[in-house]
Amino acid sequence: MRRAWWRLRAACGVIGPAAFTTTWVTSTVRQTGYSIAEEHLSGLAAPDARDPGIMIAGFVTLGACTTAFASALEAGPAPRLRRSLRRGPSRRGRRP
Repeated sequence: MRRAWWRLRAACGVIGPAAFTTTWVTSTVRQTGYSIAEEHLSGLAAPDARDPGIMIAGFVTLGACTTAFASALEAGPAPRLRRSLRRGPSRRGRRP
């Protein structure tokens, strides 16, 4: 169970940015007259935006996933990777 929890938190490093990008694209498509070149990204979450809740959910998801990913990094690599890091690089094929 502990390893699965670490993997989930580590996967948040990909899930958070992917969810944020998805909400950004969705909000851009739904907002008529929005130009990426003329307005900031946070304008999609403004009170006068068509569906600000979509973009706010993206910001919250990204923040939560960033926190979870940071806790996985703090906990260290998975046990198997940690053991291989302790052993060092393989000496196979190298001359002494």
